[in-house]
Amino acid sequence: MRRRQLLVASAAAIPAATGCLEAFGDEGDEGDNPEGSGGEAASTVDISLEHPEYVVTTASTYSTELNNADPVEEFDESVREYVREAVEEGTVEVDEPDDALLDAVQGVRYVRDGDEVYAFDHRLPEYVVTGEVADIDGDEVNDDRVVSMSDDIVRALGPDNRQIISMANSVVETDGRRNFVGAGEYRTPSLTDELEEFLDETDYLGVPTGDDPTAIDEYVELELSRDEAEEPYRLTAERLTREELFEVDEVRDLDALSAEVAEVVRTAVEDEYRGDTLPDGFEDEVGDAYFFVDDEAHRPELLEPDYAGIPMELEVDVPDDRIGVIDEPLDEDDLEEYQDRFEDAHESDDEDEIDALIDELWDEYRPDDGARFELSVNNTSDETVTVFSGAPAPFGVLYAEDADNDDRRRRRLVWSESYVDDGHVNVGPRGLSVNAIGLNTDFEAGETEAETYEVGFPSGEYRVEESLSVSRGRRGEDEESWTYPYTVVIDVGREDDDEA
Repeated sequence: MRRRQLLVASAAAIPAATGCLEAFGDEGDEGDNPEGSGGEAASTVDISLEHPEYVVTTASTYSTELNNADPVEEFDESVREYVREAVEEGTVEVDEPDDALLDAVQGVRYVRDGDEVYAFDHRLPEYVVTGEVADIDGDEVNDDRVVSMSDDIVRALGPDNRQIISMANSVVETDGRRNFVGAGEYRTPSLTDELEEFLDETDYLGVPTGDDPTAIDEYVELELSRDEAEEPYRLTAERLTREELFEVDEVRDLDALSAEVAEVVRTAVEDEYRGDTLPDGFEDEVGDAYFFVDDEAHRPELLEPDYAGIPMELEVDVPDDRIGVIDEPLDEDDLEEYQDRFEDAHESDDEDEIDALIDELWDEYRPDDGARFELSVNNTSDETVTVFSGAPAPFGVLYAEDADNDDRRRRRLVWSESYVDDGHVNVGPRGLSVNAIGLNTDFEAGETEAETYEVGFPSGEYRVEESLSVSRGRRGEDEESWTYPYTVVIDVGREDDDEA
């Protein structure tokens, strides 16, 4: 068997599909252990493997305009009435724009009213910063009154220089690839104190155009003027359709669907839908449309796995179905205590204490006396097959969700000793973390790999919902690929309940 590492990222990476970060360790409620934390409460466990006939996921797209829009209700009351009327009527005239209005609309390009977004514009008195390419040499300028475009004040966004950056990027025109093409202008109904001070102290923007990003090759002279604009002054707002916002052909609301189909789509948006049935007419109802949910557009994608046609097979075996001790997951208070202890050990540079804390944390995650099961995957074909997964291969780190609790934050770690031995799974001051890494594992014809897991969960039903990415052949040529979804169902009962 050959494993090939594709991508390594830090453990602080955003959680990914299989290899993800659990910054606060194994989260969960306290369960129903009658003996308290770590107390003995004999339980029997039924562990089985399910293969859903239908899996619905979603492809999602994001709208910059929607997420950058200023909500109407957040404007000051004196300004809000104008913005509200512009939204409702399309335009509103302003007799004498005061400083409050001019300041409020500075930089506003989009406004939002509920779920609707409007392109916002105005005809108001404006300051105009004009740039002109100067025909001068560096020897002819006062360096103290030149700011290079590589300077942080016009490049690195901070709390006080947003308008300075907007001005500089408007006045110095590029071709989209940061190549200088000329000078332009910047218009604004009001100047921040920071921009006003910048313009008082700056005559030129220096533009590097060569290989050295710090060497100024062109100078753009700045000039500030005032355009009083033609009366009547006005604000305008034009509603943008969802299709315009997300740049797709069709965006609908969930209430356009039947209740049953809408519930499947919402479940797919929140995580994914798995089941052995789908509502009648599901594909016809959703079509190719996107659906607007939680400020994003989501297109449902249906997978109907042909398990018989996938050259891999999963099996589960349960060598020990008894939980002797119900484990209590680490909570935030526990982790805060470990953080303090790690901090003390690092400050004193005590490597032995750090190693001891790491061993202690592994023990916190390791069940005291749990039920064990073995998950195996077998190449059923006569050719080499590749499984793509997170670490540790081939299954990654597994988590189980309480079937009766929709809160994903309460999922529980399914323990494996392979986590300790894998270089991509770590414990530290913030608990258990996994490098966001992709691993390819090659299975020769007929080859099987198995991993043993252990759980010490309280009574209830838990589900591990995962998928294997399977491929065969050479990428880009004769490659075939499949998604193999599977669910490990962990049903924990109490022996005394069974006996009753």
